[in-house]
Amino acid sequence: MSDDRKTVTWKDLEILKDRTQDVRPVCTRLLDIWGYDLDKRKPGIAFVDADGIPVTDLDLAAFMTPLVENRTVINVPKYKSRRAATVKEGQFTTSKDNRHGRLSGLTSKQGSFSFGIRIEDMNVIQMKTGDDGTTETEIGDYRVLLLQDVTGEWYEGWSTIDILPTGLPKEIFQKLSAAANALKFPYFIHPNRWPSFYGKYYAFAKVAITRLEDQMKFMRAEVKRLQKELEIPPKKWPKSTTVGESKSIKVWAFEAFIDGVELHGEYTPYETTHEAYEKAYTLKGRLNGLLEQLRFLTRATEYSFWRHAVCINIDEDQVLEWLKGEDKPGVVAGSPRLPSWVVSEGKKWEHIKIKKTHFARMPLKNDLSIRWRVWQKSEKVAKDS
Repeated sequence: MSDDRKTVTWKDLEILKDRTQDVRPVCTRLLDIWGYDLDKRKPGIAFVDADGIPVTDLDLAAFMTPLVENRTVINVPKYKSRRAATVKEGQFTTSKDNRHGRLSGLTSKQGSFSFGIRIEDMNVIQMKTGDDGTTETEIGDYRVLLLQDVTGEWYEGWSTIDILPTGLPKEIFQKLSAAANALKFPYFIHPNRWPSFYGKYYAFAKVAITRLEDQMKFMRAEVKRLQKELEIPPKKWPKSTTVGESKSIKVWAFEAFIDGVELHGEYTPYETTHEAYEKAYTLKGRLNGLLEQLRFLTRATEYSFWRHAVCINIDEDQVLEWLKGEDKPGVVAGSPRLPSWVVSEGKKWEHIKIKKTHFARMPLKNDLSIRWRVWQKSEKVAKDS
């Protein structure tokens, strides 16, 4: 007999759609099943390069996941920001080199294909002045370091990450090699991830994201209401000002949707008590953490689908014409790659032509369908990048 606590089924879809249900157990199981797991990946060394450095057959995203879970301390010797320089009120950075601190998350941009890591950067010093005029000093603030560019390529603003053993199980290193702190990774997202775009766990994750985004709107409103009614001063965040110059570049944008999902029911408002406020604030943080993890995993899948199922046999500058099937010299109408199980089910993409944007739709189970679009958009980056 199967253990429903160790899997995610179509019954869980009803929980995700019901606002009266707690979705955290479903989301946690989904992350356990579908998320990165080094025990399942069995990584190894693909080859040794000309400099004698081992190149792993593992993607960096999979390797970084357990490091984030263990809040591992890392050091990035050299890093150049892709965005225009900003300064935060009352903050200064001791050095632009050796950005170091504990990992707290993997980040993904939902518009373009950039991925990064968030660390508690101990190079940042925060000066705060209290109501009595005294000045307090805090060390560390969260910063996101870009690893894959908005263009979908490796970001050249960094080259090396030093992993410190603090809080990190030794077996993670031993599974790779004795020189695990000097590995090279061939890619950030593994090329073989693209079939997951057609799988049920990807669909469940997209539905879970829809539900979590909906609940987060309610939680933010509730926390704000309780702060006002209980006269709790909201946390003050330092103002950020852009001081560097920017330029615009064109990048590919990609969005995917699961259609046929309708949420029902209502969330229960919290009592106006300090205890209820603490519970609401804590739950908001937990839901936001689940949302960030699911967004990263779905975005990683979408990138692999784009790169290895859509752009596999066509130059990027011809993608829209190729997908739409427009009659142009040298362009032949095409369709993204399909996994064998999708082919055996007789499914195919239904193309929808819209000016400057390509849409495609495919039916799934339980009256759901997957739909995606691709287009080019402008992104602001540092002028000197």
